[in-house]
Amino acid sequence: DPKRVDEWLHPALLETMKKGTITPTEAKELCEEVAPGIYTFPLLNDDYCDALIEESEHFQASGLPVARPNSMNNYGLIVNEIGMERAMDA
Repeated sequence: DPKRVDEWLHPALLETMKKGTITPTEAKELCEEVAPGIYTFPLLNDDYCDALIEESEHFQASGLPVARPNSMNNYGLIVNEIGMERAMDA
């Protein structure tokens, strides 16, 4: 349910977003440079990540055809094709 998106977000991101306007400094504080030019930031909380991984594992174990994101990817999963489009568009 897209109305419950606050339940999915990482607490640090949610707290920053609740301020209304995010300054460049606040945005930068959420980010971590893990390699030159590659940044990460906390988007989803641990419970949502666990549920997403569990759902993808169940689908892959079902034996149904799995669409891969590209021909070089043996492990990816296009979540829109397993009924999670609305959750990702929220």
